[in-house]
Amino acid sequence: MKKQLGLVLAAGMAASVLVAAPASATDVVPTNVRIAWKDTTFQTVVVSWDEAEPVGNSIQLFKRGFTTAYYATSFLADQPNSVEVPAATIRAANWREGRDTPFEFAVSASGGPKVVSMSFDANTPDAPEVVSRTLSTAGVSTVRWKDASRDTTPNDPLDRTEPLTYQVNYVPTGSPKSYPIGARTAATQATYTLRSPYSLYVAGYNEWGNQFYRRLLTAEATRLTAKVPSWVVYQDSARVTGTYTPATESRPVVLQARNSSTSPWYVVASAVFRSGKFGFQLGTGGSRQYRVVTPTATYSAGAVIAYGASTAPAASTTQLRTSGFFTGDPILAGMRNTAGVYVYPALNTTAQLQRWTGTAWSTVGPVTVKAGTGYGSVLATKPGRTAYRFYVPVSRTGGTWFAAAYTNTFVNNVGQ
Repeated sequence: MKKQLGLVLAAGMAASVLVAAPASATDVVPTNVRIAWKDTTFQTVVVSWDEAEPVGNSIQLFKRGFTTAYYATSFLADQPNSVEVPAATIRAANWREGRDTPFEFAVSASGGPKVVSMSFDANTPDAPEVVSRTLSTAGVSTVRWKDASRDTTPNDPLDRTEPLTYQVNYVPTGSPKSYPIGARTAATQATYTLRSPYSLYVAGYNEWGNQFYRRLLTAEATRLTAKVPSWVVYQDSARVTGTYTPATESRPVVLQARNSSTSPWYVVASAVFRSGKFGFQLGTGGSRQYRVVTPTATYSAGAVIAYGASTAPAASTTQLRTSGFFTGDPILAGMRNTAGVYVYPALNTTAQLQRWTGTAWSTVGPVTVKAGTGYGSVLATKPGRTAYRFYVPVSRTGGTWFAAAYTNTFVNNVGQ
């Protein structure tokens, strides 16, 4: 009996050695936790792992160094050792704890230690950095930029080797809508022509999508006003004045003129003005049409374009400046006195000397004017004072016309 009992005990002992006890979850530690994109749509991340025996698992997403789980799920022992996590879920958590803090997936058997994946970021590209902006005389803009992103986890399993792609959009000033300029492209420049006010934006795209649109350029309309005197006298102090925007910037402004409505415009004067106001001296160019023009200008290292502008044509008449006089004062009866006339500009014309009869002006006779000066003579028949003046007709010089003018009244004093 003892021997038999011994055999039974021995058999029982042998059985206890050969039959494995059920595995405890705490005895199994997952290994080789991996992360990868499911496919080239980059919409799903696959987390997978290895384990020595089938056990239930817990999968969580953390920011490295933090305890908050942004995603968590559980798997039974008979389920596959992998889970698909929507990329949108990861993107939504990316700003928590800061973009510079990478993510990790942690896998554990229930109650067991966590085994983490390689760290990875889920950062969309930072806003591109402007390299240059150019604007041609024809209004064609070219904007160049470069990627300004910094990879916080270089060469992590979810990084792509393909270059970023970019989308360029513009928003018309005052509009809530955005319009694309071309399709998304890996090119880091855009060339386009827009003539209305707008703002230009560009955003980079990677496997995580896009986040930052950067404004690369703003184009503004220029409001330009001009006040042109309708009538001036040659060499007087009349001015063409006006305003421009943006008033905070210096701006080249050009005064142009043309001799008729069908003749070409030419430059009269130009200068750089400040504080949104300008002024040009006027009165020496003759009767003609004027307009004010400002070319397209760029400010803030090219970040702001102010379109060129032009005012409507405005006619201005320039009258001759004249002066009449007698060379002798007084003279005696029976003598001749010289009546002189000065005309500005110094042109060639024929003036008419006139005398006041007491009731009206009567013509004495023509006086030839050469290079702006003319002389005629008057015979004094009796003592007294007689008023005279010159009439200088419409005259042309330098391709422009000058309006007619009367001189001042001057008196011939005749003594006894």
